[in-house]
Amino acid sequence: MIIKQPSPLQIDRAAFSANIILLIGYAFAAWFQTYEFIDRARETIAISVYFLGFALIVISGIIELSVDICSVRTVGHGRYHSNSPMLNRIISILFIATGILDIVGFCYLMLREFDIENKVLLCSAYIIFIMAALCLFFQMKEGVDDTSDMIDAISNSLVLIGAGLFIVLLHLDVSAKKDYGDVPDKMELAMVIIFLVSAVLYVIADSLRFTFSVGTAAGQSQSTPLPTHAAASMANNQTVQRQP
Repeated sequence: MIIKQPSPLQIDRAAFSANIILLIGYAFAAWFQTYEFIDRARETIAISVYFLGFALIVISGIIELSVDICSVRTVGHGRYHSNSPMLNRIISILFIATGILDIVGFCYLMLREFDIENKVLLCSAYIIFIMAALCLFFQMKEGVDDTSDMIDAISNSLVLIGAGLFIVLLHLDVSAKKDYGDVPDKMELAMVIIFLVSAVLYVIADSLRFTFSVGTAAGQSQSTPLPTHAAASMANNQTVQRQP
């Protein structure tokens, strides 16, 4: 049985869809953060927004993982590279783990287990920091060849900065956070906005890349030579001459 591999255009569509879902997920996360900033994080709508946002973030990681399991990437994209399927799978697994840990940490927040929540989120922050550092390192190693790659590099840098900010925030003791007033809440809101901007840049880079892929595919189909009228007539004449 022969398994048909997806075309590069299909891979681009799947990756593009994953980043659209990621963008929507981070938008919901930013929406929730505004509720937390005004001390309304325990309201039903805030809880619903949080779970919907992080569910979408995890789903985007699962889609990316499925791309590398079921096919081979032909071009780099966002956090991912074209020459290392195993690295791409590791990046997806780290990203999914980060989203799941964030959800677990939020559950402990609802239970008012703040120390456990802080430890769980700290694990999540270090994982996403390591993931972003890996993405940036291998992207620089692979090379930044065009505008899309440059935008992806900026986006990955923002993720690294956001993760670093998250780590600093979480290393503040729970009691010490009260001494800083609303500064920790502002830092957390800034971190989510950084992640949201990075997702917007991923989508912009993918839009450029996807448009180029569609244009290339259309150009290749138009450049396929078709039989001319003269060639068709010659073929018909040869057929008639062969008949007895």
